[in-house]
Amino acid sequence: MEAKNCGGTQLNYNLPTTNNWTQITISNIQVTNNQCTIGFYSVAAANQWMNFDDVQFYMNNNPTFTPTRTPTRTSTPGGPTVTPTRTRTPTPAASGLSIRGADVSSLQRALELGQLYYTANGTPGHPLDILQSAGVNYIRLRVWVNPVSGYNNMAKVVEFAPQVKSRGMKLLIDFHYSDTWADPGKQFKPAAWANHNLTQLRADVYNHTFSVCNALKAAGATPDMVQVGNEITPGMLWEEGRIVNNNFTNVSSLIKEGYNAVKACDSSILVMLHTDR
Repeated sequence: MEAKNCGGTQLNYNLPTTNNWTQITISNIQVTNNQCTIGFYSVAAANQWMNFDDVQFYMNNNPTFTPTRTPTRTSTPGGPTVTPTRTRTPTPAASGLSIRGADVSSLQRALELGQLYYTANGTPGHPLDILQSAGVNYIRLRVWVNPVSGYNNMAKVVEFAPQVKSRGMKLLIDFHYSDTWADPGKQFKPAAWANHNLTQLRADVYNHTFSVCNALKAAGATPDMVQVGNEITPGMLWEEGRIVNNNFTNVSSLIKEGYNAVKACDSSILVMLHTDR
């Protein structure tokens, strides 16, 4: 992560390797020419990636311009490495965005295990209320076919989703079409579909999508948007739905079945595709 072209000293920070969201702050960026470039870059192997979100600038009314330096390797030869300041202060949602969302797919399990949530000032509250008060208006819930944990399946999602809709928040349902995580490194078929050919998989996608959507509708939690597949850059439901040599024929036929099922459930539901780039 770097701050450059600001008129002052270029600042660099080597980002940590982590599977969790981490808030990073580079302090004391000296801007003297009415512009500044914030950059992110990664040197990584295939199927590795980094996610960045909600980049904001804040005015420092008491600048010191004496960033802490450490003798560690820097991203730019000769450039200073800045020790970041990490804070627990929540970042306000960007007011200019019409969709301000959060994925809370693990929340139901956390609540049932007794996890407690608090506002920034330490007041206990329901996490959906806390998110909504911060400006979140869209909630995403993932759906797995038959997960080992027993969570994120159709029954659990249908049980939890009404809590989203009852608060006036919008609901996005994320179909993985798998028993576990589907992402660019793995798009494994559910065990129940393991031996199915492409024709059968098309029927599986339609039936599963329609069943979940219709159950949500019956529970008073009709989705506002549905995601057909999760991070499907390399395709979905491997091997039949894998994209090989830029051939999208098989995967597009699977996506169409998901789309048709959503529209058969409720024609007003928006349908989106999700890639990792």
